[in-house]
Amino acid sequence: MVSTPPPSEQKPAAVRSAFAGWAAAQATPRNLLLLGALLVIAVTWALGGFRSSALAAADLPRGAVGTEASASPLVATLEQGRIVDSDDELGLPDVDGSHYVLVPAMLTTTDPRPMAGLTLTRAFSSDLAGRTRFGAPAGDTDYEAGPEILQAEDAVPVSGLQPDLPQSAVLVWEQSDQAAAPAEVAVTVHGYTWRSSILSDGAAYWDRTPRVQILVPLVGARTGATS
Repeated sequence: MVSTPPPSEQKPAAVRSAFAGWAAAQATPRNLLLLGALLVIAVTWALGGFRSSALAAADLPRGAVGTEASASPLVATLEQGRIVDSDDELGLPDVDGSHYVLVPAMLTTTDPRPMAGLTLTRAFSSDLAGRTRFGAPAGDTDYEAGPEILQAEDAVPVSGLQPDLPQSAVLVWEQSDQAAAPAEVAVTVHGYTWRSSILSDGAAYWDRTPRVQILVPLVGARTGATS
């Protein structure tokens, strides 16, 4: 005769069986991949892998205007910048309450793969206070902190860089007139690593990392300056 477990033992056994069935149903390749990604993010966070670029900037090598600064795969040569209220040649209108900080640059990538425009924009950040976009306060994401990058010859936005093809460009930041007029701007150039990632299909530029900081002197003035 087969004995029947007492009721006190039947319920826990049923719960365990139901949980085992649910767990097996969740163990799909997609869910396991997501779990692995979360574990990688947690470990990276614990080891300080997401430390702010602003914190690392204090220890960066210093570059100089007029000389090449390498932030692999990007190579950038920045020149003396200027402050303007508007610039017709670059198509920058006079925006009430703000002005522009313009930094000429020669840009190229040494990687055999092209660098997209958004990746290029995120490769630059600055210490400018009171950054704005179209007169409104700008955000603090990598993209919003980056400049608008225009081709020097025709003011068309740079859509990206091709390998070993230098691009003459102008980095454009917009700044509130309420901010103190800077005599120089510290521009940080960030590099990337081309690799695959468990978070997406295929390879791309990952690991945005500050590589070098350049103090760019600024000339010019704006009519909206405050004392």
